[in-house]
Amino acid sequence: MPGCPAAEKFFRGGNVVDRRVIDGGSRTGWLAAALCAGLLLTGCAAPARTASAPDSSTATVVASPTEPSEAAADTGSPTVEQSSSLQLVLPPEVTSTSAVATASGSAGGSTAPPLPDCTGGGLPTVTPGTLTIGTGTPTASPWFVGAGPSSGEGLESAVAYALAAALGYDREHVVWTTVDRGQAIAGTAGGFDLDFDQFTAPDVGTVGVDYSTGYFPVTDALVMRQGPGLPTSTSALSGLSLAAATGGSAAATVQRLTGANAETVGSAAEVLAELAAGSVSGAVLPVHAAIAVTAANPGLALVGQLPTDPKIQPDQFKVLLPAGSALTGCVSTAIDKLRVEGALDGFANQWVTPVAPTLN
Repeated sequence: MPGCPAAEKFFRGGNVVDRRVIDGGSRTGWLAAALCAGLLLTGCAAPARTASAPDSSTATVVASPTEPSEAAADTGSPTVEQSSSLQLVLPPEVTSTSAVATASGSAGGSTAPPLPDCTGGGLPTVTPGTLTIGTGTPTASPWFVGAGPSSGEGLESAVAYALAAALGYDREHVVWTTVDRGQAIAGTAGGFDLDFDQFTAPDVGTVGVDYSTGYFPVTDALVMRQGPGLPTSTSALSGLSLAAATGGSAAATVQRLTGANAETVGSAAEVLAELAAGSVSGAVLPVHAAIAVTAANPGLALVGQLPTDPKIQPDQFKVLLPAGSALTGCVSTAIDKLRVEGALDGFANQWVTPVAPTLN
């Protein structure tokens, strides 16, 4: 990218440079790079999911009660009644491969060099002059809110329309289509330009699709059984027994915030089984899995998102595109511009934070 050395570093080798470890210097470099990338969009102004009953892909967990540990009772920390068993409904967000958040993801994805012309008239879309955006069905809050994905309400719908506008497409030139999530990940789906469906880094297991840079950080969140005395700050987590799935960032998050080791098990479903049995006080899950499981189970409470390690870049939601898409570079550049301008944080605060506030 002539004239923009920081952006050249940002997109070195056709891939966004890994930004997992962010110290003062590299954060400055990232911001400069993103700002330079945003300049490439100059002149680009030319032409919920609603909650539903669990479907056949959901699973259930039935657990037997156990007594709270004496150690937890002696600490003076908040406790939750664990004397009765719970039968939990596990939505796909809990049983899918993305149900474990990682600390190794970066806001960058697989990117192509930006097109010289990132305006609506210059993009080779499926339907000329129209941006076709896919998502799965049924849709769910807070990612899609209101009467379908075209409402513009909910995090992913809002990001989609802001991205479209940055690429030069007004609402009248955006259409939505249903795309099966599994087929999209496998690279066998077609008929769309972009796909929004909570795609995260663990889904990048195929060479059959492209991914944009990230538009939403997947934090760890705490789920507990409904009851009095739920913690309202991270200091109140001390003394609680917390479960986390192996292979993700949750165990490290627990250790960093409480100074104690989490009880680690193999999957998010097993974490929830421990919680349902009363073996632990809380379960630490990726925020989207925590939102889904608490929406499906009234007996559970989403206590809040846990603060991230400032030196670690959490996993990210990313836009999925067909493999080799000529739009990938422009989409990533537009997302980076929205991030620098603060629009992405604004959407997260508007739609996700009210459902999953951050514990401080």
